[in-house]
Amino acid sequence: MVDRRTGSRVWRRFFLAAAGTAGLVTFVVYLFVVTIDAWDVLPLSPSLPRKPVTTAARYALPMLARSPQFDSAVIGTSTMIQLNPDRLDHLFGAHFVNLAILKATSYEQVRLLQVFLHAHPSPRFVMIGLDVRWCDPQPQPQYTDYEFPEWLYEQVRWNGYLRMFNLFAVQEAGRQLWAILGLKQARHGIEDSFAYAEADQRYDAVRAHEMIVAQGTVQGPADPTAQVERFAYTTYHRLELALAAIPESTRKLLVFVPFVLAYQGPTESPTRAYWAECKRRISSLARNHPNTVVADFMIPSPITADETNYFDVVHYRPKIADQMAADLARASAGLPSTDGDYRLLTP
Repeated sequence: MVDRRTGSRVWRRFFLAAAGTAGLVTFVVYLFVVTIDAWDVLPLSPSLPRKPVTTAARYALPMLARSPQFDSAVIGTSTMIQLNPDRLDHLFGAHFVNLAILKATSYEQVRLLQVFLHAHPSPRFVMIGLDVRWCDPQPQPQYTDYEFPEWLYEQVRWNGYLRMFNLFAVQEAGRQLWAILGLKQARHGIEDSFAYAEADQRYDAVRAHEMIVAQGTVQGPADPTAQVERFAYTTYHRLELALAAIPESTRKLLVFVPFVLAYQGPTESPTRAYWAECKRRISSLARNHPNTVVADFMIPSPITADETNYFDVVHYRPKIADQMAADLARASAGLPSTDGDYRLLTP
């Protein structure tokens, strides 16, 4: 019969062995996670052929923003996601990365731009899509309902070692390993661009028309009787600071995106006046920053007048994205549109 002290020693050894094993397993898993470094953010992780594998763009895009293979960037929301970087590369003679994020607030867009500029002090082109996020009549929240991992956007990246100790990081490290081994295709966080291409194969003009009618007109002033000079644009100052952070040598394109014509509001309506004033103020701001072009696609045009160019009031079809890419190359060179797709508001 085992006495009490012997039994106590056995249990103590068992506990220490179990705790040691658990600790060793935890350490090995953690070492695996920080070595693979799924988001390429840790300062001491080895150089590996990592690919953006996390489908959540707010996690995946900082890696692309820091990548040395790019010298130009697209910033915006889903209204800019469809611009194909390969097509832009060919038209601009540059190496573009599309950093547009679904439903991104102006704050989120600027944070990603800051990451890009820190990694690329002298980019060739920066293109910013202008929609309601930059002509917002309401106080805008800092974030959306989507998680925004601020630690991935910080210049000092040592905090990432603390953020990697969770099951999500383990999962993404596994996905990254498969991508490194060539067993998983990278989708660089912009899953919506693929969704649009797939949706275009099943395009239904009747359904698109129903959505356009149901969505009405774009958001305008809270008080439609307010005088133009009193219209509030809550993100105007943030855009000014963003432009100031971009070097003068960089060609900057501010792009008012092509909402479908019905969504722009009736001619002479308070909504049209509101947006016209926003365009005027942003154009005035742009003139204070050298090498900046403002191209306005939010006008009556062959693009916006044809509802079959759209899935809904703001999301155009892939063929329009390709057409816009060519238009943007002309606009960047200071040339007018040959088909009336856009107007140059500056220089």
